[in-house]
Amino acid sequence: QRASRILCVGCNGFTVSAGVASVKFDSIRIAQSVRHTTTPNTYVAIDVQGTTASPCDWHEYNNLLIDGFETPFSAAGVHQSVWNNCVTVFGKHGIIAEQLTVNNRVIACLFSGSGANSYGIKIGDNLSAAEGWTIGGGTLLYGFSRGVWAHGAANCLVSNCYIDFFTEYGILLNGTAQASNNWDISGNYIAATGTADTGIYLNNASAPSLQRGNRVTNNQIFAYSGQTLTNGILIDGSQEARNVITGNSVDADTYDCRVTVGTTHLISHNEWLGAGYSATVRNLYRDNIGTFLPDPSATIKYDPYASVPKTLTYSASITPDVDEGDVFTITATNTSAFTINAPTNPVTSKRITFILRNNSGGVMGTITWNAAFKVGSFTNPANGNSRSVDFIYNGTSWVEVSRTSVDVPN
Repeated sequence: QRASRILCVGCNGFTVSAGVASVKFDSIRIAQSVRHTTTPNTYVAIDVQGTTASPCDWHEYNNLLIDGFETPFSAAGVHQSVWNNCVTVFGKHGIIAEQLTVNNRVIACLFSGSGANSYGIKIGDNLSAAEGWTIGGGTLLYGFSRGVWAHGAANCLVSNCYIDFFTEYGILLNGTAQASNNWDISGNYIAATGTADTGIYLNNASAPSLQRGNRVTNNQIFAYSGQTLTNGILIDGSQEARNVITGNSVDADTYDCRVTVGTTHLISHNEWLGAGYSATVRNLYRDNIGTFLPDPSATIKYDPYASVPKTLTYSASITPDVDEGDVFTITATNTSAFTINAPTNPVTSKRITFILRNNSGGVMGTITWNAAFKVGSFTNPANGNSRSVDFIYNGTSWVEVSRTSVDVPN
């Protein structure tokens, strides 16, 4: 269908019934007589009423301008369809795609919206397992509360998009009955205004049938000058695992990146330009630039390519964890004897170093090395000094390879 303009006076625009396939809208302007931003309405410009049992396949929406509707596109049950070069203005949402929707594309579109609970593109309803969406090609999502919201949608791509002036979440992946996981979020510009919560929020709480994790790579995430963004990237869904967070540039006010769930994530090669990185669980963390925020319960897994210092609490029985570091400092503050137990999480060919410091004010207590250590006779350092000893793990024992032969001042 082709027309220059369709004006709707207090009504919806088009309805596409469940099961209707091969529909094409091309080069149409659909306008509401009184815009949603002037007087809020509940009208839908194109209302597709597909269901999980009776989907709507092979739709094309090309070169459309939709003006003044609360919801420009309600795309329930849409499969294998495309939005190309569509523009929405003076409304609330962009695309609301509920029911089971599969293998759709949004390319080079410009959707603008406003107001609380406004969504640029919402995929899923937490009831049906939506999947396979591609959002890209320079698509702009402007002014929404949530730019992209996956509510039980998996295996999707958001790439080379502009999510601009969002006020709550730039991208939110969540679900309790259906999983939102295995997304590729790459190369996006994600900018907040007002008092925004999170740039990219990974909050999946539904166990997926296949867990590959999300890829969050090469995104720019920040708030405009004078505005607030609490979290740049936040991972705290109970089923979050195997996420790769790499190459991002993030500037947020409380945490550039915060991880509270999962121990199988990789966080590498990011720029923390604001508050920094924080975690309450151990994950592989390497080659990032910026602040690492201390947390009483936070540790990181060792980086196999760099030394990670770890201060061990002095006590009668001390157990190092190789996941937490490889250069361990023990400072004796009294003359009591103590035992160094076998390190947990050993890795064959891993090297570790102990720096033993005497701040006891006298003769340092006797050190008992666990049988896992193959170590020669060791001379304790005098008060105010330290000695170090280095071991390598051969798969069975920690074998001494070197040590300092004289006292070194603390």
